[in-house]
Amino acid sequence: MGNALGRPSNSNQEEHPELSARENDLARKRHINESTFSPPTPTKDLQPKRKRLRSTSQYIYDALFVHGENSDVTISSVRPISSLDRKWNLHKVYLRQAGYFKSMFHKSQWKESSMTVIDLQIPDSNIDENALDITFGSLYSEEVLICPEKVVSILAAASLIQLEGLMQQCAEVMKEAVCLDNVCLYYKTACMYGQNEVAKNCMAWLETNLMTSQSLDLLRELEPNLLTDVINSPNLIVIQIEMDIYTILKKWLYLKLNPEYSGEFKGILTVADNYFRELAKTTTTVFLDSQQGQPYIQVFQALRLQHIIRDFVSCRELEKDLIIPWSWLSPLYRQQWLSMLREEQSLDVGPKNCDEKDFECNGLRCGRLLLRDTDHCWRWNGYNFGLDLLVSYSSQFPKTISLRRNVQSQRCSSSVNFAQSRNIIFRMHVASVNDKGHTILRLSTGNMPLTLEKEEEKVILAIDKELLPENVHKKQGGWNSCFPLLIAATFQLVSGPTAPEMSDGGYAILPLPNLNLSTPTLGEAEIGDLNKDDDDPE
Repeated sequence: MGNALGRPSNSNQEEHPELSARENDLARKRHINESTFSPPTPTKDLQPKRKRLRSTSQYIYDALFVHGENSDVTISSVRPISSLDRKWNLHKVYLRQAGYFKSMFHKSQWKESSMTVIDLQIPDSNIDENALDITFGSLYSEEVLICPEKVVSILAAASLIQLEGLMQQCAEVMKEAVCLDNVCLYYKTACMYGQNEVAKNCMAWLETNLMTSQSLDLLRELEPNLLTDVINSPNLIVIQIEMDIYTILKKWLYLKLNPEYSGEFKGILTVADNYFRELAKTTTTVFLDSQQGQPYIQVFQALRLQHIIRDFVSCRELEKDLIIPWSWLSPLYRQQWLSMLREEQSLDVGPKNCDEKDFECNGLRCGRLLLRDTDHCWRWNGYNFGLDLLVSYSSQFPKTISLRRNVQSQRCSSSVNFAQSRNIIFRMHVASVNDKGHTILRLSTGNMPLTLEKEEEKVILAIDKELLPENVHKKQGGWNSCFPLLIAATFQLVSGPTAPEMSDGGYAILPLPNLNLSTPTLGEAEIGDLNKDDDDPE
């Protein structure tokens, strides 16, 4: 007998007598399909396609906000002066998201709670129709597009109806978008609508970028109160020396007095110099003592004039400009003269203790801009009470900034103190900004005491790769992307006028007696002498 060939048995396809014939037939077909065909494997070029259905949020926005379906209240905008007149068909349940309308509709306390048409008074000129449309639309949508150019109007509208979520979104946009073109506008707006974090961001931007931003528009837009706060700030990054802050203020003052100036930035200093020196020839009153100068007094009072008058050329500039009153300068000349005598006679070897408030308000501010990552060595000009400090930057990792007390090894144009050791207090900042002026790197030593022996050099700041922020590591170029690099320093080189260590020895500088130090009246000959250059012919 031969063997009969047949389909191998499979327990999975056994027919069950309790099932109907039709069900058994369907089971056999399903088994054949599963064993014969396998699902195709997705490839890189053939991926499952996803189609986004119209979202519920978009439907709500279109149906309820755009078309106003089933609206139970109409908001009509009314501006007292202009012709802003627009109506929105809205819904109370959505309007209650805003604090203004939540209060209006709460327990019928307002007469408008039962009205179907509500006039919304628009007293703020910053609010326009588009801003109101975006603000009301945000009540019906999960996403809101806020352009930096429109954010001021939208913030004003959101503040009007007390829509906190939208106000926070506007604040985030402003913090990310602040730059040279809008920093003053954003600061003013932030103060107006209570956005303190935005105001702090704008202040920080100005503290970092004021002295490197060569912009006439920025100087024109700076209001006296804001500029005063920036100059007073201990976080201001000064490039070069205090005299350079005075130079910026002189340009700013000229633009305030002559808003029609249309020249270039690089020529404004010469124009301002000529303006104030010609003005000085026509009057016997120093500018800030005049009626015209009263609005600008607080700004110039923010200058640390005691550090300007330690340089002869700077002193002559002040005398020629006749902007600063003599009554401001006279006590400072006396204080600096007595401090110099105290140091020359070895009665002061520098501060031993740091008075934080005095250091922040009166420290010597200076700085430098490093354009490339190469070794640098420099000193800041001016009389430093016999202390010649050389600052060095090393470009090799770890990057270092060091201070060296030069006595004889390097040529110095001013006198040098030969005391065995000198004390100072210092703080050093290193900062870098991107093309919008946003800080991408900021390192600081904090306020530090330092004692230097003759010819001694000490590293005060070391920067290793591991210490760099993640955003610097990720940037193409790494550390090189941080250049130009801002280096700012604050120093206290001598003990304060009433420092405890000086009082104990009886060498404190006593307060000046009450004297009449009003600016003296100058005759024409005296004014001419003040305005004559060293090389002018007789």
